[in-house]
Amino acid sequence: MTTINLFIGQKIKEFRQAKNITQAELANMINMEPTNLSKIEKGNQFPRENTMNKILKALDTDLNTLLSYKKDFNTLTVDKKQLIKDINNILNSSKTEDIRFFYQVLSAYNNKFLN
Repeated sequence: MTTINLFIGQKIKEFRQAKNITQAELANMINMEPTNLSKIEKGNQFPRENTMNKILKALDTDLNTLLSYKKDFNTLTVDKKQLIKDINNILNSSKTEDIRFFYQVLSAYNNKFLN
């Protein structure tokens, strides 16, 4: 389990809960087994681009809004070296299409929080 997985999963869960949508309801909306959505929300699995797009559409939002949703972001405290190691592990084991998606996520985060 990596920090980026936890971050994305937590954001999806928090945003879903803020919209008063149950996990089962969201899973049904995106044609996914609730157990698979649970894995994403727990950070055990990173959503593929197609799945993330379905989630965003079902939650009636976009990636920037989802990432900027605030609910105690500082609960994930890991040092910088570990974060870089986690990100490199994800990238090294990912397909090119997934790396492009990760790039979009990081760019959206950078544009929202660092500019």
